[in-house]
Amino acid sequence: MINSIHGIVSQKTTIAGTGGTSLPTQVINVNFVDNVGNANPLHWNRWDNEADSSKNLLNSNDVETGVNLIWRSEIGTGWDYEGQGLQVDGSGEFPSEALEIFMQRGYCDMNMRFVNLSSTKTYTLTFATVQAYNDPGDRTQVTINGQLLELEGPNVANIVYKASLTVVNPTDGIIDIRVQPSVKYNAGYGCLSAMILREFES
Repeated sequence: MINSIHGIVSQKTTIAGTGGTSLPTQVINVNFVDNVGNANPLHWNRWDNEADSSKNLLNSNDVETGVNLIWRSEIGTGWDYEGQGLQVDGSGEFPSEALEIFMQRGYCDMNMRFVNLSSTKTYTLTFATVQAYNDPGDRTQVTINGQLLELEGPNVANIVYKASLTVVNPTDGIIDIRVQPSVKYNAGYGCLSAMILREFES
């Protein structure tokens, strides 16, 4: 069962099937940034695609979780990192250091996979991106276990775009993620700055 939630998601999130609002049992923050000379927020995992593919991710209390974000494949010329130096308001959810760098690439797909999650828990993934261009062609789509999620930007400069999706009881503890330029908008570039994974009791 997969449910889409668009917009900002707070720490208290209503999960379908739980009968109400609950707090996450743990939170894993992922900062998509290369490993050279860039600031990383406290309690965030720095993740540089292939270089960090087997990293044991820490939760927001800096405790090892046993969860890995695996770099699987890419189609195209390869994803790169671009630093905008943007000091943006992440609404408290995404600190500015996690939004200063983003992964970007034109006409290229990137595939990642969370492994070692619990098949009896519920997970909400929230993605964010921001960049300095005003280009209506730069929109990003994320596909999670076959469910499409549109980041309806970034097509306006210095605006933080967020989108969330919830996965209930992922089969074998796996969540597959595909990031690409938006097909709906015939986009030229896809961009992704950071991601938050929240775990809830199902």
